[in-house]
Amino acid sequence: MDDGWKALFGDVKYAKSFTDSVCFDHLIFTPLGYETALFKGLNTGIPCKGCEPSEIKKIEDDGKTARLREFGEMFKSAFGVVNKRVKKSINILFVRRESYLAHPRHSGKPETRLANEQELFDSMEKWAQSESLNFKRWGKKINILNGTLAHMKMKEQVQAVDDASVIVGVHGAGLTHILFARPGTIVLELTSPLFLRPHYAHISEWMGFKYHSIRMRETVANCEEVLQKLSTILDDLI
Repeated sequence: MDDGWKALFGDVKYAKSFTDSVCFDHLIFTPLGYETALFKGLNTGIPCKGCEPSEIKKIEDDGKTARLREFGEMFKSAFGVVNKRVKKSINILFVRRESYLAHPRHSGKPETRLANEQELFDSMEKWAQSESLNFKRWGKKINILNGTLAHMKMKEQVQAVDDASVIVGVHGAGLTHILFARPGTIVLELTSPLFLRPHYAHISEWMGFKYHSIRMRETVANCEEVLQKLSTILDDLI
């Protein structure tokens, strides 16, 4: 997030850089992880639909919110991200999630959320090539974008999300990037019985996005089921 902090605030100073005691006039501490206000009440649901800021300006409605969308737009503006979507293309961003080392107390072994990730990505690419031929009569081409976010600079990550019409990913931090997606984007989350948390369903709702999910068997996705769901989603886009 170093690039993100600098883009948003212009300058960043790290605590390790202070050589003497420092007294702050004003200080805000952010709770760790799932203790943030954003995730409080997720188990019961927060009935609030995402909308354009202009809607709330016209009529105040407690059942609508534009706050998350405004934050995403502010973030993109700080990086100078512009709309590069091509009308004759449908970009499906597959958010990759590499195996990671969890807390040492969790056996200290690398864990994975999607064991057959490469198989699924390859299947999506073959499917996209086939569907692109079928959609020639509509003048549409389907592109599968390889969302290796962990290896991209923050601006590149945000631009990739902004370019996407559909965002696909296994439950994990990378899906938080849907905050930077454009109105009309569709989200498809692959969930595991091991991680049944409604974060991205709610964020999609607060952003005003259509949300779909597929329950996996532990950490393996059914490629055919994912492709069938994508075909259904394309019907909403064409």
